[in-house]
Amino acid sequence: MTCAKRSIGLDLSLDVNLLHQAYPRVMHSDAIDQLLSSYLKQPVRMSWKGAVADTIRGSFELPRVELGGIATAWVPFEEVVLEADRVIFHPGIPARLAIEAPRIELAVGQIEIDQWMDRLQLPFRLALEETSLVLKSSIAGFAVGELEASLDVVGGWFVLKPRRASVLGIPGFMAPLFRTYLPLPPLPKDARLLAIGHEPGLLRLTLEADDFEERITPGIVGRLQRRMMPTIGLGSPF
Repeated sequence: MTCAKRSIGLDLSLDVNLLHQAYPRVMHSDAIDQLLSSYLKQPVRMSWKGAVADTIRGSFELPRVELGGIATAWVPFEEVVLEADRVIFHPGIPARLAIEAPRIELAVGQIEIDQWMDRLQLPFRLALEETSLVLKSSIAGFAVGELEASLDVVGGWFVLKPRRASVLGIPGFMAPLFRTYLPLPPLPKDARLLAIGHEPGLLRLTLEADDFEERITPGIVGRLQRRMMPTIGLGSPF
């Protein structure tokens, strides 16, 4: 996962790679895994780096929370990974979490993409290939067009930007001039696309957001989803 430097003062900066060097030991607790798994009703694994004394004080360096998957109203994700530079637990009524440089990695597979496109009855197939996304259209089972595209975010909306296209095997040189909005919910206003990873049959999106605090009260999972993940219910770009 790509990690960027973040400013934490006038002349200081925090480099995630330096944090990895400063806290080489990976910490893990089965009790925390069981607590989170029970609360979220799905398998969860949490790890972090740092000294035992810091952990006892409620400070977790480079925490990582791995979820086996999560269902949304638009497409289910095979894997969801939550990360941050630091999470600090503040006791109280209610208790609070202070989260620095939060990031979320969402992985969606080809099967989930195919089911999503079938549900929307889109006139093309979106193939997850090694270095890009490829849109393939056909008529009566015969391939008639193919378009290789990159994924970007414009005004919070997911957009396909064509790199090259062909119709009946003939290259289309006008393809780079066009772009297509995907029928997906937009990103929350504070979330930004940090990185895109391509694998055969798998697409990984890494999003980042500004530092924030969240109260540990019922509904915290839904609030975190609305803060970090694409949200249904906002206006359309069309």
